Amino acid sequence: MNPHRLNHRAKLIALSLLLPLLAAPLAFLVRSRSARIPVKDRHVFISGGSSGIGLALARQATVEGARVSILARSAARLQEARDSIRLATGAVVAIFSADVLHTDAVAKAVEATRVIDMLVCNHVVFKPQELEKRESEEVRLMVEVNVMDTFHLINATLLSMKQRTKATGLPAFIGLVEHARLHARGVELLVRARAYNQGSRRDTVVACT
Repeated sequence: MNPHRLNHRAKLIALSLLLPLLAAPLAFLVRSRSARIPVKDRHVFISGGSSGIGLALARQATVEGARVSILARSAARLQEARDSIRLATGAVVAIFSADVLHTDAVAKAVEATRVIDMLVCNHVVFKPQELEKRESEEVRLMVEVNVMDTFHLINATLLSMKQRTKATGLPAFIGLVEHARLHARGVELLVRARAYNQGSRRDTVVACT
């Protein structure tokens, strides 16, 4: 195999393993806090919300009186999700078709919602496989979606969430749902450190398991 390709693959693997190694020092800097966060009459934005856990969270949030927006790639599945929620709860959720890999499209979706009180990052890519059988592109995709695109989404919403928190006096919420299966503690702490450094000490960041 090409030595350059081997070196590139090694770098990608090292990057994918970096998060859990950072968990300890970040935990020292920014500690977890538990909080009861009100949902009624607040806006909940859920990525990966057209199926599975994301859809279940969207349905439950509408039951509790939240205004809900869901984002996913497939427009057809989003429409099915909206129809199922309307049938089950009578509520109408906003839908946005965008791939989290396309940061501009995600940013436009976030901007269109105007106000977000709670952000739930429910998108993740993972294929269980032996390390020696993985291709570098697979690792690159996992790192890009599970780490970088999570931060892109959070960065697109963080400022408005901070402003909303200041205006309402209610805490904002960033939840990492599917990431709980993939070194969630490392991702969680990095996100919390980001919010902390931005002066958003009232933000609550948790990994939902």
